[in-house]
Amino acid sequence: MRGYEYGHYPGMYKYRWNGFKIDTVEYVYADTVVRNKYYITSRSANNLPPEKESGIKRIIYKLPAEYKNIDFDYASHIISSHEKSGK
Repeated sequence: MRGYEYGHYPGMYKYRWNGFKIDTVEYVYADTVVRNKYYITSRSANNLPPEKESGIKRIIYKLPAEYKNIDFDYASHIISSHEKSGK
């Protein structure tokens, strides 16, 4: 399952079913200053700027395609504001 958080610094999440429970796989946050920079974290940033999150697993410079396919209006805002590079 993939979706979007809400709040001041909303991120995207990926969960998976584990029997009758839901396990968190990852959270993805766009950098608040640098375009095309995303943080993959193991936990929610809890409305902190994502670059201050201590659980950062890795930094990527292109949003994975699986997150671009989430059907939600905010997706177009994140993708357009962070990936307009004149391609």
